[in-house]
Amino acid sequence: MSATVYALLFLGALAGGFVSGLAGFGTALMALGIWLYVLPPAMAVPLVLICSVIAQTSTLPSIWRSIDFGLVWPFIVGGLAGVPLGILMIAHADPKIFKLTIVRRQMGRRRHRLRRRHSWRSRRTVGSDSHPVGQRARLGQGGAARRFPDL
Repeated sequence: MSATVYALLFLGALAGGFVSGLAGFGTALMALGIWLYVLPPAMAVPLVLICSVIAQTSTLPSIWRSIDFGLVWPFIVGGLAGVPLGILMIAHADPKIFKLTIVRRQMGRRRHRLRRRHSWRSRRTVGSDSHPVGQRARLGQGGAARRFPDL
């Protein structure tokens, strides 16, 4: 492997670790976005799973006392059944289709969030300029009326 490949692997791990430390999750989302440029999915997915587990186990001692094991067991059973199945499916996946699927999913989520943010501002505002009553309210307050979401 060249120095560029190692630099991208390091950059992906650094970005994943930063996001995980900041938000508590998101290692896979950040690292896979970078690692899929230089690694095939059959190698990148198990690597990102290992990194995610390591990042999350560092928080385990601080929350150990508040864990209700009666609620956790279904997730453990599902993970034990799902992870080997997912690894088998990834091993037979076409790398180009896998990369395109990840990119389309992330772009679709961003598009959805932008539409949702715009529709939230346009529908749920007080003093909106799109309605004559809203225009008068803003003029009556000297144009200093602020938009607040409906609660």
